[in-house]
Amino acid sequence: MARKIDAQIEDLYRQISADVEKIQEGGRFLSFSRCQEKYNCSRRVLEYVLERLCAEKRIRIQSRKGIYAASGKNEGFRVSYVHADWPQEYQDTLYKYFERELSSLPGVTLSRQLVPPVAKLEDYLRLLTRENTDAAILCGGFRSFTQKDIAKLLNSDVALIFTENHLVFRSVNLINSMPEYTGMLAADYLYKRGHRKIALVNADHLDVCLRREIDGFIRYLELQGITPEIIDCRHPACESSLASAEEKGKRYLQKHGVNFTAAFVCSVFSARGFYSALNDLGYSIPDDVSIIANSEVPSAAALHPPLTTIARDFQGYAETAKKMITMIRQGKQPGIMTVPSFIVERQSVKDISKKQ
Repeated sequence: MARKIDAQIEDLYRQISADVEKIQEGGRFLSFSRCQEKYNCSRRVLEYVLERLCAEKRIRIQSRKGIYAASGKNEGFRVSYVHADWPQEYQDTLYKYFERELSSLPGVTLSRQLVPPVAKLEDYLRLLTRENTDAAILCGGFRSFTQKDIAKLLNSDVALIFTENHLVFRSVNLINSMPEYTGMLAADYLYKRGHRKIALVNADHLDVCLRREIDGFIRYLELQGITPEIIDCRHPACESSLASAEEKGKRYLQKHGVNFTAAFVCSVFSARGFYSALNDLGYSIPDDVSIIANSEVPSAAALHPPLTTIARDFQGYAETAKKMITMIRQGKQPGIMTVPSFIVERQSVKDISKKQ
């Protein structure tokens, strides 16, 4: 499969290279969607080719404006938004906020760069050079990275901004979501609505940030004398959290029943799967089980009933990134800036505190 994709990339690279050569420097090239139509290619293959042409300074991609034949010189201040090559509503939503805020900075161009789903250090270092970009916003979990890997990453040629808090380094530019506080928010929300029998449902692969969120949730409940029921729905091969939460969650419920009135689910996608497991077994949300999930995305509001979430402050992230980029261009070190999460209240949690 990899060889087939590589062949597609090389073939598309030759086609686009030839067409770019026909355009005068600074001239506008086809839009992303028109490229897909003309060359009959996938999003993934096209993004790899455009990334390569950008690195070669053959084209430049200007946020919300288009693709242009490059002049061969570095123009303005280039910012890359780097995340895993995996379909994610979360990343698509977050990127739109960054795009809107950073496009208002004079001379700043924002592009989206991809690394493999389980990225290695080399995948990041390949992108993080001054030939490719001046600064990068990194949205990875860095699950398999060692301390030495992170140290090498920090020594790259470009300024780095990390999102959320997947790191234990202090000397970084970091948008800190306060992961423990995120978990505590979920626990506090359920506790104040009368829930004392509470479950934790996880179908997502653990990284440092998620571990800290789970720890905050569990520790808060323990202070109230509550030990949450742990429902581990993770798939060993990191398959879809939605499918895994549905399959393993249903199996767990069939074996143990529902011994809780509320559950904190570690992502909206896992919550969708757990919704299905509960519904298939005849349980009602929120009458039988209340559900709150980690991380807000647009599809949370489309669930039935609409899902209550602990939301990352995407607008706050984007505004903070804007401040950080401005400081970096001035030669300053932004350091760690905190943007805490908040509750988006919908209909999936029932208040049983006044139940007789």
